[in-house]
Amino acid sequence: MTINWILLILCILQPLHGAVPVVTYSDGSTTSTTSPENVLDGNPNTYWKPTGKNKNYRYSIEFRFGQTTTVQGLKVGAMADNSHDPVRIEVFQKNGNSWDKSYTLNGEKKKLLQEWTFSKDIVAQEFGLRFTTQSGWAPYISTVEFLQPSFECPAQQRSVSGTGGVVKVKVSDSYDDAEECVNSGDVSRTSSDLELTNDGCDQIVGIRFQDIRIPQSQKISHSYIEFEVDETGSGSIDLDIQVQATSSPCTLR
Repeated sequence: MTINWILLILCILQPLHGAVPVVTYSDGSTTSTTSPENVLDGNPNTYWKPTGKNKNYRYSIEFRFGQTTTVQGLKVGAMADNSHDPVRIEVFQKNGNSWDKSYTLNGEKKKLLQEWTFSKDIVAQEFGLRFTTQSGWAPYISTVEFLQPSFECPAQQRSVSGTGGVVKVKVSDSYDDAEECVNSGDVSRTSSDLELTNDGCDQIVGIRFQDIRIPQSQKISHSYIEFEVDETGSGSIDLDIQVQATSSPCTLR
């Protein structure tokens, strides 16, 4: 397969300012190591472990987003020890001064992480969860994640600070792509195209992309490399593609 040009495309997510919730209330008593904030810390080994209520009490926890947020599902992590795993989760949304139940989710015991997709999105700023365990003991919860819609990148060629966008970068310099013969070690940087992967000998092909201007703190949702073919062959091809994780890759020599 002969490549005429290569294009690197990065899709940058538009930031979701204020889309991370905070805990505003939880039932029961906790300590500094079992606080309700543990469900949002991203660590599956820290837990909200409420105490102080009678057996069979259904403990609740409430969350508030910085803005009205669309939620499409829920992900909950638990201890998976059988006694403290939620087998039912009631999902509430706050409308004015009242809490309205949106869903009742059925869970399983001894599951570290469970995920549900709602049949209809919930749009609200405040959400509440109420847990029931089969044993009647308090729930031990490690993770609560509200699943939100994914955002597609706007159709623009270059990203601008604070917005989403698409960055497209071509190879721009003769030192940015090269072919090295595996047997002899000879390197060519002047070819009009790149053979993947044989041009009289088996080759290693290197490609470097420069001047990828991505504002600091932007998140890349996905990226891919697009090849344009100018010659084809009849045989099959098996490529091993490796990527160097560096902000300043060396020129190809």
